Amino acid sequence: MEETAKDIVAHYSSTMDILKAFGPPLVASIAALIAFMAAIMASVIQYNQWRTAREKLRSDLFDRRMAIYNQVYLALLEMRNRGNVSQEELRALRLAINSAKFLFPPNLSNALEIFYEKFGDYRGWFGRWRSESNKDLPDGELIAELTGKMRVADDEMDKMVRDLPQTFRSVLFFGNI
Repeated sequence: MEETAKDIVAHYSSTMDILKAFGPPLVASIAALIAFMAAIMASVIQYNQWRTAREKLRSDLFDRRMAIYNQVYLALLEMRNRGNVSQEELRALRLAINSAKFLFPPNLSNALEIFYEKFGDYRGWFGRWRSESNKDLPDGELIAELTGKMRVADDEMDKMVRDLPQTFRSVLFFGNI
């Protein structure tokens, strides 16, 4: 079956008519599909960016909380080992506890305030005990009273050192941040 030129022209003419009839809706449908796929891709990218930003925020919060934990822990150890801390260490501890108000839940920041008060009491008793002990005629009753207070405070500080990791566990466990 040989096709004549007339048959070929008729065939293309009917194809062109079909393209003219269905071409614009087909092009519009393809354009809509491409736009839909681009929107889905943009949504996936946006979600991944949100997740990345959230993880960065969690990481930063963890780092800041860990810095406060380390500051408190080091101050506790210094007080236990040396019996005192420097003014600079005390100031750094105060700043860390002030920052804790914005980074920790109220129950933990309140616990840190109580810790700071006990820390200050212990520091005061130790200073008074040391100055009284260095006198030529020390007051035996005062030294005995301060020694008793310091023993109780020593026990409290030992307990704080032991309990500190557990106290901070809920806010330092990365899955809870």
